[in-house]
Amino acid sequence: RGIAVIEDAAQAHGGLHKGRKVGTIGRAGCFSFWEDKIMTTGGEGGAVITNDDALAERMRRIRHHGEGPIEGERQYLHLELGYNYRMTAMQAATGLVQLRRLDEYLEARRRNAAYLSERLGETEAVEPPWVATYAVHSYYKYICRLRPESGIDIAEFVGAVAAEGVPISRRYATPLPRQPVFRDVGFGDLPCPIADRLAAELFTLLVHPTLATADLDDAVRAIVKVVSGSR
Repeated sequence: RGIAVIEDAAQAHGGLHKGRKVGTIGRAGCFSFWEDKIMTTGGEGGAVITNDDALAERMRRIRHHGEGPIEGERQYLHLELGYNYRMTAMQAATGLVQLRRLDEYLEARRRNAAYLSERLGETEAVEPPWVATYAVHSYYKYICRLRPESGIDIAEFVGAVAAEGVPISRRYATPLPRQPVFRDVGFGDLPCPIADRLAAELFTLLVHPTLATADLDDAVRAIVKVVSGSR
């Protein structure tokens, strides 16, 4: 109690949790506008949202070298340590256009995800993403599970599907404790069996709005081909 919740909603633009927009549940919500996110500002960028006026004012101040509100002639008064976290005008303009199309993008992502789930549901080796009944997914990426009972190695599977010309990747193949930065300071042996298991099972397909049904069919065909050839 008394601890502020800051939501990492970097990949969840437009998602819902029990009827509430992701990013609006905690004291503040953070979104990424990096180039491959659900919406972008043309490269790097992001935003923080909050309904706390005092917090919003302080974030604006820190974003702009810690400078206080400008009223009349600028005095260059810095009230606290701040930084240059400002977005360029061109990035902001790009972001505003993207924001107006966000619902359109989300609809396309969900439509593509539903199509893949229907098609891949017929493939025993692959488990499509599961979504709770109280949630609405934004599908930044379409994350599947390669069932271990298939007997197929995840790295070989991803490599074979990629060789068919389908964009595919493993989903965070190295769990956090196995990362060198943590392993080298003594956390490498930390038991994280679920993280280790998922790292060996999860892979990612694309569902972004520019994909046509033919692209999704290509992905399904490649997966079915690789699975069938691995038996």
